[in-house]
Amino acid sequence: MEPSKISGSMPLDLHHFRECDVPALVEEFVWLCVEEKRKSGAIIHGKGKGTLRAMVHECLQGNKSVSSYQLGGLGNHENWGQTTFYLQID
Repeated sequence: MEPSKISGSMPLDLHHFRECDVPALVEEFVWLCVEEKRKSGAIIHGKGKGTLRAMVHECLQGNKSVSSYQLGGLGNHENWGQTTFYLQID
C-alpha cells in the first residue's frame, strides 16, 4: 500500500495526530503550500479546549512565509475549528 500524497489544496486535518507532531506538520504543510504557489491554506484543529488551535497559531505566527491567519475559512469566519492562513506573495 502506497502512502497518499498530500496537497496544499486540501486542509491539513490534525484530528488524528499527536500534539508533539503538530509543529512539524504545520511547518511542512506551509512549505508545501509555498511550493505549490498557493496564496492560502487551511488547517483543521478542532474546537475542543483550544490546545491545538493555540499550537497552530504559534507555529503560523513564527513562520516567515505566513503574512496573516484567521479563524474560520474563506467566506466562513465563524468556523472556529479551522484556521486559514495567507502566504507572503513575492
